[in-house]
Amino acid sequence: LVLAVPARAFAHPDPAPTAPGSSTAVDPALTQTVSGDEQLAPVGTPVEISSGHVDMGPRLTDAGWDFLVRDDSGAVPVWRSVDDVVFRVGEAARMEVPATDAYSFIHASGPAYVIPQQQLADVVWLGWNTQDPGVVSRVNGDVALTYGGHAGEGQFTAFVDSGNFSGPTLLWNSEVATSQPVHVSLNTHTHANWVFTQPGVHLVRLT
Repeated sequence: LVLAVPARAFAHPDPAPTAPGSSTAVDPALTQTVSGDEQLAPVGTPVEISSGHVDMGPRLTDAGWDFLVRDDSGAVPVWRSVDDVVFRVGEAARMEVPATDAYSFIHASGPAYVIPQQQLADVVWLGWNTQDPGVVSRVNGDVALTYGGHAGEGQFTAFVDSGNFSGPTLLWNSEVATSQPVHVSLNTHTHANWVFTQPGVHLVRLT
């Protein structure tokens, strides 16, 4: 997962997964249908996405198991190889970190760059789903989405706000040198806050 952040108050929440635990997605904004005949872009077709809706997720077909990007930023959704996609995060994503203990896990000296949990104009809206029909019909149990490292300047964190005044739930933190799995229920669609404290090129490994 490649994110390019330029050199130069977080969103209100959607229901989302906890770590460890199972996700629920009941917000109307997260209602979508994924069909089994959606287009798959040829590997080696590079794109840069700077706005619009995008999910990552598994697909399971007779050809095997893939972890792909479902690009829903255009007229029709297209599944793409993760290696072919760069998410460009612009100035519209700069936000002040709330000065409360609840967000003290974010170690920023000033505004951070945030891909927010709720959709924001001119910022890519990045989430994940487990809605591919092959996955729903053939997987028995949850899907584990596991963080495996971050390369880039500063700190990377991802968290969700539940919307019930319980505060944020931290999913992934680049300052923690362990795998950090999130268990995602089948047939769900979720978004989170992705926070980068410094500009630059960021590589995040998820499996």
